[in-house]
Amino acid sequence: MAKKNPQNYQLKKAPKTQSKHVRLGLQQSPDNPDLGRYTFIIVDRRNPETIDDILRNELVKNISYGGLGTIRGHEGNQSEFTLKMNGYKGIIRTYEAQVNLFTVKNILVKMGMPFYIDPFLQEGVKKPKGMRELPQAGIETYASVLYERK
Repeated sequence: MAKKNPQNYQLKKAPKTQSKHVRLGLQQSPDNPDLGRYTFIIVDRRNPETIDDILRNELVKNISYGGLGTIRGHEGNQSEFTLKMNGYKGIIRTYEAQVNLFTVKNILVKMGMPFYIDPFLQEGVKKPKGMRELPQAGIETYASVLYERK
């Protein structure tokens, strides 16, 4: 079996909103400086929850120490949206864990998921120039503008 090349999966520019992909944001946890806070926008035509379950299980297997903290998703704090075109569905999940970005990238490659590292997919970060009306919008607001929630 051929080894998957990470360059084939890590997108150099933002993906089209109507395509299967993961948009990934990373920041240091404000609660614990030893943890990374990973935010995922998972977009798929069929079932992004299944992709999230696989991703979550892989993250748990690769944690250096401690557990996987859920900030957004699974425990009643879920964000879900449907894209306006072609029936694509997206979910937003945020996890905190002692796992490095290289490991997260390898998990996504192993899953065969195209992904894009979005520097604006963080809490309290100034958004791109084209989003002046959202100078420091939350992740849900940022996602709704990117993907035009119904």
